[in-house]
Amino acid sequence: MANVRSFRDLIAYQRARALAKEVNLFSRTFPRDERFGLTAQLRRAVNSVPLNFAEGFGIGTTNGTLRHLRIARGSLMETDAALDIASELGYGSPPDSLVALLQETDRVPQGLIRSLEARTAQHLAPQPQ
Repeated sequence: MANVRSFRDLIAYQRARALAKEVNLFSRTFPRDERFGLTAQLRRAVNSVPLNFAEGFGIGTTNGTLRHLRIARGSLMETDAALDIASELGYGSPPDSLVALLQETDRVPQGLIRSLEARTAQHLAPQPQ
């Protein structure tokens, strides 16, 4: 993360923005009477992902960053579940490219979380004397 000056430089943020765009476009095909129901919930969930990456980066502490990375992952799972429900309700299945982007968007923060947890554990481990 040496070349990361802004949250916009984070791959996780870039993927999440692309995912938010694709999900918002896909949800335009949902029935009009769903716009305040599942459509709104899906959009809130997916839009929350890049926002939490940005907020976590801005906090500037490892614990704060980890907290927001985990919240973003939770929103990714909510997005995935909402897409399942939309499909079950007959609103259409998301294109394979959207599903692949969702999976990739989830892999990136998982790696960041593992890396930050390992670094935190290393700092908390008792030092040999």
